[in-house]
Amino acid sequence: MKAVARLEKEQLKEMGVKLGHISFIVDAINAHKAEQEFALGLKYERVEAAHPSIAFKHFERAAELGHAEAMVKTASFLLRGFNAAKINDARAFRLLQVAYEKKAKGAPYWFGVAVYHGRGCAADEKKAHEIWKADSSDMMCKVKFMTNGDRVRELQKLAESGDVEAQFRLSVYLWDTSGQEKASLPWEKRAADNGHAQAQENRAVVLAEGREALGIAKDDKEAVKWRALARAQGQV
Repeated sequence: MKAVARLEKEQLKEMGVKLGHISFIVDAINAHKAEQEFALGLKYERVEAAHPSIAFKHFERAAELGHAEAMVKTASFLLRGFNAAKINDARAFRLLQVAYEKKAKGAPYWFGVAVYHGRGCAADEKKAHEIWKADSSDMMCKVKFMTNGDRVRELQKLAESGDVEAQFRLSVYLWDTSGQEKASLPWEKRAADNGHAQAQENRAVVLAEGREALGIAKDDKEAVKWRALARAQGQV
């Protein structure tokens, strides 16, 4: 991208464009390219489990060009894998810091996730909750402070729309809710099938141990398969 920008500057000089205007023009060109890359990323992301690797590449290119929302998308892949990226906490946190400062859509939720779990930074649960609570526009932040029934309903809406993180969060919440463990398993599998590395690890644990009361037989072969998929993405 930098090489392209240099080439465009040289071409503009030859055309007689004043030097003071070149940076502005190149920035505009790059902003347009970033929007195009981001739009392509959304296109390939919206078809559930279809082309995550292609989506990630487009988001990554847009992020490199300074697109703040693309930085959030790129970071989400770097935190969760999604069958497209190797987990890289440090890089994800750096992108989220910038995106959060720019008030990018989705940044508070993912920045809070990183801070809460210490992904690329020191873990700070109090700060994470402050970050989530400050954003009333993001449903993934809002559900953190909802009552049980409302939380399940809103997460299920997002999960059914194809939001893989919501599928994972719903599975975890139901698993931790007494009497709802069995209901969590289809969402855990769906998130795992869609490349969520932590969901893949969680599924491996369930299969390795077995849960007869929930209708899950111990299956070492399947457990090894899911753990291998999670490890391939960098999940530890």
